[in-house]
Amino acid sequence: MKRTTADLFCDFLFNLPELKELPEGVSVLNPYREPSTRKLVQAFMRKYYASQSSRTLVLGINPGRMGGGLTGVPFTDPVAMADMCGFPNNFDRKRELSSRFIYNVVEQFDSVSSFYNNCLLSAICPMGFTSNGKNFNYYDHPVLLRNLHEFLLHSLKIHANLGVRTDKLVVLGKKNSIYIDEINRELKLFEKVVTLEHPRFIMQYRSSKVDSYVDRYLAALS
Repeated sequence: MKRTTADLFCDFLFNLPELKELPEGVSVLNPYREPSTRKLVQAFMRKYYASQSSRTLVLGINPGRMGGGLTGVPFTDPVAMADMCGFPNNFDRKRELSSRFIYNVVEQFDSVSSFYNNCLLSAICPMGFTSNGKNFNYYDHPVLLRNLHEFLLHSLKIHANLGVRTDKLVVLGKKNSIYIDEINRELKLFEKVVTLEHPRFIMQYRSSKVDSYVDRYLAALS
């Protein structure tokens, strides 16, 4: 029996490597270590990624502690997981900025299922990081970036084999895009990289123009 996108995606997320060399003060955020979270993620993946649709791959940076770093589903906080995706959970019902924006985009599709049938939403680094209780990006420290380089190459290869389109890759965040574009040129997996402003940046610094950014996302994902 042919394995689905859900099966392959879960295999990747549930078998992330252990990172032993981290910059001082930086901790790994790996929600997939928790059995209850793995069960929730598996149910989500089986519901939305069971088909073999050719989706547009959308890659963020790495999960934040109040969104994907908590629920295990990229850009999905506990409220979106329950109210939008249909999976009640025991996490505190708190919203996360990136998730709020992404599900604003999701609402423009016919349904949540329609969105996920069209897009595969993930992060180039499915492990999150924190420093001093705050989110930390994989490219924020040269040692962390250097130590993650081979894994990030592997990550892009895995994502490219999840049944996604190869004519374009949509990347969220300008700094993230610079690095992903570099490794894509090395691996030659996607024909072009399309860069969009990161949801958190939009919500923090461009909140008065959210609608225009939603339109940009819809154009890139069509």
